[in-house]
Amino acid sequence: MSIKERLLKIKNKINTVECMGEKIHYMHLKGSQSHLLSACKSGDIDATIFALCACEEDGQLMFTIDELEDVKQLPNVIINTVSKAALMGDEKKPRGR
Repeated sequence: MSIKERLLKIKNKINTVECMGEKIHYMHLKGSQSHLLSACKSGDIDATIFALCACEEDGQLMFTIDELEDVKQLPNVIINTVSKAALMGDEKKPRGR
C-alpha cells in the first residue's frame, strides 16, 4: 500500500485537552476547512478554528461557524489552547492550564 493510500485511510479521531479545569474534546482541522480560515479576519482565526474543531465527546461539534460571536465570548486561554491543539496534533504533550 502506498503512503498516499495509507494517508487517505486515516480517520480524524476525537482528542482531549485540559484547560481551566475542563476537559475539552476536539478534532484536528481538516484541509477541506482551510478555505474558511482565509475568509476570516486575522483576529478571528483562533476562534474560527475552535468553532470548526471543538466537539462533544461523541464528535458532534459544539458550535457552528454562524456562532462565532458566541465562541469569541469564551476566555482566550480556552480558545487558544484548543486552536493550537487542533492545528499541531501532538497529543503526547499536555496543553492548557
